[in-house]
Amino acid sequence: MNKSPKGLSKNKNKKSIKNEDLKNISGGRVRFPESPAEPDEIRRILDERR
Repeated sequence: MNKSPKGLSKNKNKKSIKNEDLKNISGGRVRFPESPAEPDEIRRILDERR
């Protein structure tokens, strides 16, 4: 039987597990716009999420 690729493997290091946990908490991957956003725009978006 094939193992599902999303299952935690014993060889995974703590850093990758931590990154996956952060992705799960944030509700999936954040898609960044192709054009770089202004710093003020980034701060506004982050303030809205709090």
